[in-house]
Amino acid sequence: MNHKQTLDRIVAKYNSTDNTAYLLDDLLQLTAEVNKEVNEKNTPPVQIAAAAKNYLHRTLNRNEEDAISCGFPKFDKDLAGFLPGEFIIFGGRPGMGKTSLFMHFALEMAKNEKHVLYVSLDASIDILSIRLLSKLSGIALHKIRSGDINDAEHAKLEQCIADIEKTGIYIDDKPTHIFSIKEKCRQLKEEGKLDVLMVDYLQLVGGSSRRNNNRELEVSMICKELKNIAKEFNVCVIAASQLSRAVETRGGDKRPQLSDLRESGALEQDADKVIFLYRPEYYKITEDENGNSLLNLMELIVAKNRSAALINSVFKTNDDLSSFEELTAIPSFVDKISKNRMNDDWDDNDDVPF
Repeated sequence: MNHKQTLDRIVAKYNSTDNTAYLLDDLLQLTAEVNKEVNEKNTPPVQIAAAAKNYLHRTLNRNEEDAISCGFPKFDKDLAGFLPGEFIIFGGRPGMGKTSLFMHFALEMAKNEKHVLYVSLDASIDILSIRLLSKLSGIALHKIRSGDINDAEHAKLEQCIADIEKTGIYIDDKPTHIFSIKEKCRQLKEEGKLDVLMVDYLQLVGGSSRRNNNRELEVSMICKELKNIAKEFNVCVIAASQLSRAVETRGGDKRPQLSDLRESGALEQDADKVIFLYRPEYYKITEDENGNSLLNLMELIVAKNRSAALINSVFKTNDDLSSFEELTAIPSFVDKISKNRMNDDWDDNDDVPF
């Protein structure tokens, strides 16, 4: 179906339905497809030597400012930073701490004068707001939720709100489609107010109403569009992803792996980096083989990284996952696993540093 036929079909649908949300989605998708087609026609092929020279020049002249810090120095260094143009996936089972970690990232990035669009399709803006206030103020989440705060705590929360107003964090918690997200990114980028897009979480993003009822194809299209957003607007796109239940039925320590990503094919292929959240305590694993406590520990498992090696990082958390402390001394069992994976995985397909 060509673009003219598609437009005629959209007009016909407009005359026969009141569901303007889906009609808008159709129009946004059509616009995106036309723009992509025009850009591809106007972009000549690049000679490989010129591309290699350009990459080398960018790498050797890369400023520390180019990489976007997430607030964890060791993790930033091991990961080679969050870079503009990258599509990064953080995967984890429900309750593993993805949203709390994303809120931490957003705050740290905003402190470094980066503009963040946080698309929350899971938690409402009210829930995100009180999580943010709890993290900044140090006041327990349950106290803020219940309103059981004294005058001093109230004043502290008001000050935190004033501090948040100075940051460039924008939150959108409305149910949305991928092309609506892209249009919001376009608007913010034109205003100079977009460096990072966060999506929480990917499986809740709506695809096209023109697609068949094949969720795997839809997720594949969504991943490709998120990758396009990263490249077209030169922003870092970070998306949370749920894991399949397969990880729950697996024996051993239940560490996640790439095949655990829901609709894993497209996610694994299109992402520049894939990082898993893993808390042994979640699976009632409270000690390692040497009897060391694993309570309140979170491990970030780098399963794919086109920019650097596969090195895991470990963090100390509190009970409600509102704070994260990076451990510079990595527990021996994690360090051993990281070294083994570096030796085993570095030669595998996509896990190369470019």
